Amino acid sequence: MTEIRTYEGDGQDIADLLGRTWRSAYQGKHWCPLWDADYIRWQLLGDRSGGHEFLVSAYDGRRLVGCVLAERMTFRLHDREVEGTIGSWLTVDPEARSPGLSFKMVEELGRRHREHGLAFLLGYVNGNPATPAHHFWTRFAKKHPRDLRFIRRIGYWIRILNAPALSRKCLYGYERIGARMHGWIPPLRAPGRMAFGVRDFSDGDFEACEQLVRKSSVRADLSTVWRPERLARQLRWNDLPRTLVIERNGAPSSLINYHRLGLLGVQEVSAGLIDLLTSAEAPARDRRKLLRSALYRMEAEGFDVAFALRTPMFPPRVMLACGFLPRPGSDYLVYVFPEPGLDLPAAVRPDVLLR
Repeated sequence: MTEIRTYEGDGQDIADLLGRTWRSAYQGKHWCPLWDADYIRWQLLGDRSGGHEFLVSAYDGRRLVGCVLAERMTFRLHDREVEGTIGSWLTVDPEARSPGLSFKMVEELGRRHREHGLAFLLGYVNGNPATPAHHFWTRFAKKHPRDLRFIRRIGYWIRILNAPALSRKCLYGYERIGARMHGWIPPLRAPGRMAFGVRDFSDGDFEACEQLVRKSSVRADLSTVWRPERLARQLRWNDLPRTLVIERNGAPSSLINYHRLGLLGVQEVSAGLIDLLTSAEAPARDRRKLLRSALYRMEAEGFDVAFALRTPMFPPRVMLACGFLPRPGSDYLVYVFPEPGLDLPAAVRPDVLLR
């Protein structure tokens, strides 16, 4: 008998479930992310103020057969702060014999949101109608029209680092052609070294970096409010996220933060997802120096591609100058379980994570 309850493992069984299920459903057909156990531990487990209440899982005895996962976060809607979550990693083992398990888990997560008085879950839905994720969430929206609100399509900045490898791993012919051509264009070749003045983040930089991140979202209509313990984990944790800074007048004036994420096409692509790129009054050239230095590091570490959300944190003039190319809006940013009557922004200028 399948039981839905709060997750109680160390992250390895979640990574195993996600890996085998998503590979089976997506490999060679649609792009999808792949998360390893360290990523799950970094983002969702460990001692944190948000707790584990929103890690809803399904067990057949002691075996994990399903999950829908969210992390508690504070958001700013224009000038108002609200409590919510970001998720969802919805997955069901295809061998699980429990009809409607996906709906049951999501409904349980919604019940917990309402019980805790949370404003919404912020998530992303694959924009390709042929994908299992898109199919489920459109069915969910029909069954629970008040519990899912599609906000807008959102696109990505893409920077190829290893064109030969990427051309073998891409799904579509136009992607393979683009990867092969990429290396022929001099401005798109990877940087040959770290930029002068760029260094690794250290613990003594935290206070200045916290101020930088806070100031970066002042013009956003939807943004993450970073609590100190959560930001500290975002900037450095077990060598998984990487953070580089530029220092001016004795303190960091700009930073970039990224981590490795697997992307599955025909084969797994090693990607660098850039979460944060921010500066105070520093010139745009400092952002370019940070981006180029991060790209140099990624290439040296064997990454195939770098990418970031197309949001105001990543200005076109900076991204284009560093060889990033825009990918049109493909996926949906969504509010799930929105609080009735809450005035939710259209996320014209969002400053949020991609998860």
